Amino acid sequence: MENEFEFELVNGNFNPEEAKTVINSLINSKINFHNLEDFSNSIRFNSDSSHSKIRIEQLNEIKTKINQLLTEANSKNLSVELNCHFEVKFK
Repeated sequence: MENEFEFELVNGNFNPEEAKTVINSLINSKINFHNLEDFSNSIRFNSDSSHSKIRIEQLNEIKTKINQLLTEANSKNLSVELNCHFEVKFK
């Protein structure tokens, strides 16, 4: 079995609103993952999940910045090229 794989998740041109939908969906999924992780660790193990809380904050900041950029792109009638690949490595 190979140890490294790459997958292309997003590749194309979008209008800013479509790009916002795609990006926000990805970021929101990651935020939901960390929210569930935080909740699960709190309930099951009564443990601190500061990593998840920090990551949620970071993701929300990224989301805000990207949305600002896409709003600006929309006001300038620009298209948006999105390229997103996913790497999986087994160690």
